[in-house]
Amino acid sequence: MSGEGERVILSPAEKERRILEMYLAGHSYKEICEALRVSPKTIVKVLRRASEDEAEAEDRIEEKIESHLGERLEEIKGVLGKHSEDIEKLFEKWDRVCLRLAEFERCVHSPGRLLERVKDLEERVERLEKTCQRIRSDLDWLAKRLKEVMNILERIYGGVYFI
Repeated sequence: MSGEGERVILSPAEKERRILEMYLAGHSYKEICEALRVSPKTIVKVLRRASEDEAEAEDRIEEKIESHLGERLEEIKGVLGKHSEDIEKLFEKWDRVCLRLAEFERCVHSPGRLLERVKDLEERVERLEKTCQRIRSDLDWLAKRLKEVMNILERIYGGVYFI
């Protein structure tokens, strides 16, 4: 086992990993230099390289995302192209449905007009019934008068008369 005075030799990759771990854990440059026996310039180089690697990784991820989105967009365009007639027919049907709905709404929103028309017809029927009653009454009166005239003619002509 190694004592306190012994140095542990780390590979360059292991040193970089440890520098990044200590930096991310919040250690100062001085603490990192003392613990890993590296210079501040080494710390700066490792952090810069890590930052550049991170930026490159982000760029690669963005490129992959853009590529994937481009492929998906082309797929969507293809599907839309195949179904453009169907979509157009749906829009035409939608327009017809909207027209029918507007007609229905006009009917629903004008029940007052329909009620006015029904009341008007009811009043006309009532007037016709009254007129019919007057005509019946007048016909009854005429029938009585005609009977009286016939009685008079019978008395005058003795039952022989021409109408």
